[in-house]
Amino acid sequence: MQRTRTRLKDIAVATGYSANTVSLALRGSLRIPEETRDRIQSAAQSLNYFPNTIAQALVSRETRTIGLVLTDIMNPTLTLVSRFLERELAQRGYSLMLAASDHDSAKE
Repeated sequence: MQRTRTRLKDIAVATGYSANTVSLALRGSLRIPEETRDRIQSAAQSLNYFPNTIAQALVSRETRTIGLVLTDIMNPTLTLVSRFLERELAQRGYSLMLAASDHDSAKE
């Protein structure tokens, strides 16, 4: 059986707020009282809500994705550096996309 994603509308129904209020609260808008934000965020967590990053990227016109080309993906030093970069970028709301050039300047 296919599992459906929790939508803003589902959280709105569960909390009694509008989908717009839910959206603002999940984005941490100061227009929404802190108590309301906390209630909505708690409901979102209990409903296993995860933002649709593709939809967000379409609306904002930014993917928050950074590409990194490694000359040799099997090189342990480069692998460690890329893992460090991935963690640091994730803390700042970015994702990392890796590619390997295999020392081919045309691929780079």
